[in-house]
Amino acid sequence: MSGIVPASRGFHLLRYLRMLGCAAAVGALTAGCTGQDGADSQLAAPAVVPHELEELSIGGGLGVAYVEAERAPTVAEWGAVLQARWDALSGQHGLAARLVAEPGRAIAAAAAVTLYMVGAIKEVPAVRTYVAVDGGYGDNPRPMLYGSDYTAFMPARADE
Repeated sequence: MSGIVPASRGFHLLRYLRMLGCAAAVGALTAGCTGQDGADSQLAAPAVVPHELEELSIGGGLGVAYVEAERAPTVAEWGAVLQARWDALSGQHGLAARLVAEPGRAIAAAAAVTLYMVGAIKEVPAVRTYVAVDGGYGDNPRPMLYGSDYTAFMPARADE
């Protein structure tokens, strides 16, 4: 509401609105088909979601595979698991709300790559090879923030 009008002047408008549903931002990516790590069962509790709501959004954040060894579920696999869980939970608690979830980056992550130019290479025999590239924290803070990994390859040799 505060994005539309200043909060101090906007509350009188609430009487003209009909609440259709509620949403929760789970906050963590899920790389498996787990029902948003239990967020759906927490929200399905009758004390949390009024029975007359038409829609319940559990937010988004289906994880994606960033390295070759990982496998993330497809949006269809994830949706099927969420629907089955919601059918069971809504039946258990007597809810008629439609479950909504946003797949987030899972619908776009495979559509792009990040290209870096190699600036320098330093080989330390029997230890490792260091490669300096023209990118880093400003381009992608994930490795520094929580140790995420990526698969790196040379575009000219991507088929090898």
